[in-house]
Amino acid sequence: MKLANLYEQVTTKIIAELETGAVPWTRPWKYQRTGSIMPQNFATGRPYSGINIPILWGEAIAKAYDRHQWLTFKQAQVLKANVRKGEHGTVVVFTKKLRVGEEDETKLVSMLRTYSV
Repeated sequence: MKLANLYEQVTTKIIAELETGAVPWTRPWKYQRTGSIMPQNFATGRPYSGINIPILWGEAIAKAYDRHQWLTFKQAQVLKANVRKGEHGTVVVFTKKLRVGEEDETKLVSMLRTYSV
């Protein structure tokens, strides 16, 4: 998935919710759920951060999930979990800092990658 498409998808979802009168970044506090309201990786327990939080909140609400725990397909296979027939992943992003350049002139560059949970 191209990064521009991801930005466009997230922006479109937020605008659509705002047009219906919902404020997507505050809604989870009003919406009763089981467990934590912060999205986390089920396999590692690591919380998601940045733009991934509203992306996953919106997806959990849209699909009426009762938990904010997410897995990649490979993590589900390792845990011997099942993915429902017809389910599709939600695209989230990962940023990693890379050192680029010669030894005396290195700089940190952010590398943005997408993956599905």
